[in-house]
Amino acid sequence: MKLTRPTAAEAFRAAAIWALLSGLLLWFSWHTATTSARSGFSSLLDQQLLPAIIADGGYRIAQYDQDESLLTRINHDLQHLSVSGVLPVISSCSLHLSNLHGQEQQPAFTPDQRISLTRNTSEGAQDFLFYLRCDPDYPLWIGSQLTLAALATLLLSLLPAPLSSLQRHWYRLLQSRGMTAAQARPLAGRIAALPAPARHTLALILQQRPQADSAEAVRLSAALSRQPDPAWLQQALARNDCSLATALDIACAADSLSFIPGQQTVVIHGLPLQLPQTPYLYYLWYALRRSRGENDGWFINPPTNRPDRDTGAEISQLMAALGGHGKAINDLNSAGLKAKTLDQNRSKLKDELTSALGDELARHYLFETERDMTSGRTRYRLATPAAQINIPAESLGAIPNESEKHH
Repeated sequence: MKLTRPTAAEAFRAAAIWALLSGLLLWFSWHTATTSARSGFSSLLDQQLLPAIIADGGYRIAQYDQDESLLTRINHDLQHLSVSGVLPVISSCSLHLSNLHGQEQQPAFTPDQRISLTRNTSEGAQDFLFYLRCDPDYPLWIGSQLTLAALATLLLSLLPAPLSSLQRHWYRLLQSRGMTAAQARPLAGRIAALPAPARHTLALILQQRPQADSAEAVRLSAALSRQPDPAWLQQALARNDCSLATALDIACAADSLSFIPGQQTVVIHGLPLQLPQTPYLYYLWYALRRSRGENDGWFINPPTNRPDRDTGAEISQLMAALGGHGKAINDLNSAGLKAKTLDQNRSKLKDELTSALGDELARHYLFETERDMTSGRTRYRLATPAAQINIPAESLGAIPNESEKHH
């Protein structure tokens, strides 16, 4: 086992525990020793001293009136008594009989214990109250208890710290995912130390990916520099082709719409989606208008009875440059851009994005619509702001901008 240097906080905690245990052990050992001494002296007094006091010889009850020093003599004989016990922390003890036939003497010390005995005499029942005072063997008493406290503190420091309620929650969760107790305990501690947002992210990962490696999920959640969007994280985790790292990158990405024309792919919020070719190229065309700011991205649908030949030629040029379908290109060149064609492709795009992202996430990347007050027809544009759209340079050059169309 590799030993590490304790931190200042750990050292302070250990010192505090040692001091507390030392105090408790000193009190407990002294209380135990004096209680044991009290029990031993009770038997000694009951079996030897009191019979001697009451007997015809020795300390006799009849002597009370003739010998006023009897109580003093008894107490003198009860000084510096030796004690034996399992824990020999007592050096010696003294007993003090406080009352005898009306005579009273208060002890000159603070007693540790009291012994009360009753004996039947010729003058009736007599109560005998003794005070017990013991002197410790200081080197043995203090040294032994401080050493025991140090050993107990060392053992406590080697034991694993008890789990908090939060750690227990994660400990049980990790064990339910197949981790051993030895693996789950330290990992639960690491999780509990994470900020609350990171724990929420981890909980979503473990819920969505039951087979995910728990340790990897903890490591990735702890390394996040920003809070992932829960909706995008859930969406990315639902895709089997996304690793945990990729899913988190997607969830942490900013709102963005990027085009990869050669692969018919858009990258939405970091999530790649492949689209059918023709709807994809119409999507790119709307994105070009939005990013260039042409009429602020708006395009009015052509009249149902009069296709837009100029815009048809523009889109066919884009399709030809990016390998679009020949039929779609020919239809645009021969018949122009029809409102029906735009409506069909926007509808296909909506179906594709909604199917892949859900209504809420897809909304930002679909179309805004409003009535054009001049023509009375409907106009459309991408809802995505121009600053969030990224189009490769080769696509930007595939069609002319507004100023080039008039030359």
